[in-house]
Amino acid sequence: MGMTPTQQKALDLHWADMEKNFQWGRVHQAMKALNWAWQGRGVPSIQELKTTARGLLQELACEKRKSVRGMGTGGFYVSRHFIKGRSPYYTLEFHLDWWSTEDAESDH
Repeated sequence: MGMTPTQQKALDLHWADMEKNFQWGRVHQAMKALNWAWQGRGVPSIQELKTTARGLLQELACEKRKSVRGMGTGGFYVSRHFIKGRSPYYTLEFHLDWWSTEDAESDH
């Protein structure tokens, strides 16, 4: 099930803000310095980075389960934030490294 035209318009505004303000060149430069290839195709172009991030945003926005707060791929992570009485807002991040101790207890 897709989004209503009103929801899609709101998401398009979120994307326009992300596309304008996210530091695409810095991410691309870091990926080139690390030779970070995607699926054996080499370092993605800035347009490929944008297409991937836009796809994550769209997929998360269409996710009906509110328990799904984020998703990522290729270094990108999109988060969805809910505030009572308002439409959700989104954040876009690019991760070079991260660690979680969430499952550390079960590993011992």
